[in-house]
Amino acid sequence: SLFDVNPASIVRALERNPRIESASVQLFPAAVRVSVRERRPYVLLNVGMLLEVDSVGTILPPLARGLIADRPVVTGLRVPTRAPGARVLTARFSEILRLVARLEAPDVGLLPEISEIVATDPRWLVLRTSRDQIPIFIDPERATPRCLKALAATLRDLRERDRRVLGVDARYRGQVIVRCAPDSLDQRPATRDK
Repeated sequence: SLFDVNPASIVRALERNPRIESASVQLFPAAVRVSVRERRPYVLLNVGMLLEVDSVGTILPPLARGLIADRPVVTGLRVPTRAPGARVLTARFSEILRLVARLEAPDVGLLPEISEIVATDPRWLVLRTSRDQIPIFIDPERATPRCLKALAATLRDLRERDRRVLGVDARYRGQVIVRCAPDSLDQRPATRDK
């Protein structure tokens, strides 16, 4: 019977699942409408196994064995728990989440090109491109939208010129330094102002 439906208990039951961000229940004369908003995988955290984590650091339970989101993999971080529903609250992980948000911004658009974010050094992060595994050294505190736009333009320019790149350094204010392989140089190394 619709008279026995308790919307609050349905919402509480749904929100116990860490994949559910929010839920609402509406009662109509002859129907019940349940609306659910799921948490979106934001990054994958490599802790011996891959954990999906949302944009606020909540660890999500696996959907199915072998099925995983196409998001950057964060390596080199230690997390105190792996339990679904727990939150990763370290300052270093918060820096990474902010950087991912900036990489994903429409005016930057670099996130689809990044396959891995290495966080082993406390001073900087290393981003690896998915296509050619170029290491990009970046200081998360200096990774402004302007800096990341310059980085995106630099990568586009290098690909248009078909350069083989050994590394990119975007840790310094106002410049992106590119180290090309000797066999792909036909002029001076590319530097782009931020």
